[in-house]
Amino acid sequence: MGKGNKKIEITDRIERMEALEDRFGITLESLYAIYRKDEYDGTLDVNYDVLAPGNIDHDINITVSLYNSNKQLVATTSTSLYADDFLGIQSCSESFYDVDEPPALVRILPSKS
Repeated sequence: MGKGNKKIEITDRIERMEALEDRFGITLESLYAIYRKDEYDGTLDVNYDVLAPGNIDHDINITVSLYNSNKQLVATTSTSLYADDFLGIQSCSESFYDVDEPPALVRILPSKS
């Protein structure tokens, strides 16, 4: 990395809602979040696997949300998992750009599509 670049792993700032995961019959595993800042931009990459022991009977959205130290929502994105295509495991990666500082909290929530 060049001068002035920094890289911070912030996996410990990820919050899951296990009760919602149970409700939808999935688990989120292999979580990893890395913040990178250079002289131009800050980016955050969040990686995770979605696992289900059996078939899911409905489409699911996985939403990744970023919060600052004031508990304000600063960015969000979603990935859709389609029941017809889901084979029990799906690896996902979400990228956020123009992130000024490492988020204080990264929340990952499943919801019904």
